[in-house]
Amino acid sequence: MHTSAASWLRHRLGRAVVLSYALALILPAPGLWLRRPHPLPPSHLTLHTAPLLLSLVLFSAGLQVPVRALGALLRHPMALLAGLVLHLAIPLTVVPFVAFLLRRTPDTSSPSMCWTRGRCCPRSACWAWAWCCSPRPGC
Repeated sequence: MHTSAASWLRHRLGRAVVLSYALALILPAPGLWLRRPHPLPPSHLTLHTAPLLLSLVLFSAGLQVPVRALGALLRHPMALLAGLVLHLAIPLTVVPFVAFLLRRTPDTSSPSMCWTRGRCCPRSACWAWAWCCSPRPGC
């Protein structure tokens, strides 16, 4: 099932990655050039190379899926449905939970005064940092 080119690449991929990082350390200019958006000449569109390279990696990973496995997914869609539900449910539950926890932590970047019950008070006088309202100008 594996071609000789894929086997050749698989045996040398680790070395190629290390070599590319070493080359980027010595010659960073090509990588820095790739980071910038590039305008396409005939139109006013810009080409962002990072999303393009990511889509290329994902496309090539998709080509690695055997066609028979896709047929099996269509015949038995419960695995596909379960993966889709988990893919959507986990972020929809984890992100609000983390946001809830972060709201309970003190904000160290704000001034030492907070607005509580209609008046400005020092942070140390607040009954709980987590429930202090946002700092008001002039406090």
